[in-house]
Amino acid sequence: MNKLTDRFIKSTKGVGKDQYFCDGGGLYLRVTPAGSRVWVYRYKNTIGNTRWFAVGIYPSTSLAEARAEAATLKVKRREGIDPVEERRLEKQRQRAAEAAESAKQAAINARMTARDLFERWVSLEISKRGDGGAEIRRMFEKDVLSEIGNMAVEDVRKGHVAAIVDKVLSRGGSGRMAALTLSGMRQMFRFAVERDFIEGDPSASIRKSRIHKPSERERVLSEDEIRLLIVKLPNAGMCESSQLAIKAMLATCCRVGELTKAELKHIDLSAGTWRIPAENSKNRREHTVFLSGFASEIFETLKERSERLGSGWLMPARNKPGPVCEKSLSKQIGDRQRPNQEAMKGRSPLVDALVMPGGKWVAHDLRRTGATLMGELGVRPDVIERCLNHTEQNKMARIYQRQSYSENMRDAWRVLGEHLRYLTCCEAVMEIVA
Repeated sequence: MNKLTDRFIKSTKGVGKDQYFCDGGGLYLRVTPAGSRVWVYRYKNTIGNTRWFAVGIYPSTSLAEARAEAATLKVKRREGIDPVEERRLEKQRQRAAEAAESAKQAAINARMTARDLFERWVSLEISKRGDGGAEIRRMFEKDVLSEIGNMAVEDVRKGHVAAIVDKVLSRGGSGRMAALTLSGMRQMFRFAVERDFIEGDPSASIRKSRIHKPSERERVLSEDEIRLLIVKLPNAGMCESSQLAIKAMLATCCRVGELTKAELKHIDLSAGTWRIPAENSKNRREHTVFLSGFASEIFETLKERSERLGSGWLMPARNKPGPVCEKSLSKQIGDRQRPNQEAMKGRSPLVDALVMPGGKWVAHDLRRTGATLMGELGVRPDVIERCLNHTEQNKMARIYQRQSYSENMRDAWRVLGEHLRYLTCCEAVMEIVA
């Protein structure tokens, strides 16, 4: 026993074949032809065959450590344990454990994440929207996917959804954006339920009414306010196309997005029509606006301006190809109704240029104002609804009443245009100035 010393071990050198130096107790030092020194334990198995069991490499495994390991192996042999077989079984168990872990990880990786679901939902449904899903993507990237994008869809719980809504609410405001965010998530999760990606919608029990209760807007500009608006517009610091757009919305009762997305090819001034394609319409139904003489003059000016710029859009953007952003006009109107407040950076300093006696108004109120004027001028409610391109709420009427309202609608816009011309003529404007 203990025949070897560190001094001797260090002096050993490799020769043409393996050399074995016995320390006793079954422990040997094997010196390879390359000069490596390996500790091995020699024993006989149950059927009498000699086996060598690697213990370690010198000097990483010291002489003392090798002797201790040899002593342990000797005890195991007395207990009937074969070191080689034990190591083989241990490696087998380790490989099995690694394979199981790899399979588990593969299963986790194969699970659909919230971002995977979002992309599929956008591809199959949201991309069909007018903006191609740009707004919903902006909303989700900002508040939703940053929180749960890498989570497996089946792991998303009500608490995760509520936390996202609470985060949006914490930024302040009326809660409208939080409600829109919840609505978007609900649509996505219902899409997942319909396709059996998940069993239930984690947002189902969160009530949107508790987050935001929208009030029905009733703001209508009075005739005096319309006159006052005509007086104020030239001094409000707005570009010509924005001023014309405000008048166009009054004259046609159109939506902001319908006007900003209009192309010159949609407008036929000789026929006095503006065709709003289905993809530009909120209800995805094509709509024809019959332009009054008052509206035609506005559209003609917009068209001439666009042609001078070499654009095919009725309202081209100034600094990039394509149409002006539909939010631009709304922002311009809002920025000029902030009395007693400092102008926002990069926005108009004329913070009270479009303030009206009746209170704050928005671009969509022009559509309501035009429709209200039609009613006051004697246009039938059902004709007004057709001019607004509203979907008939009565299902039976939708199915069976297929008559054309074209002439009625043409007359309705003509009457509105004549009245607006009267309200905005020099004499009427001078009255309000006086």
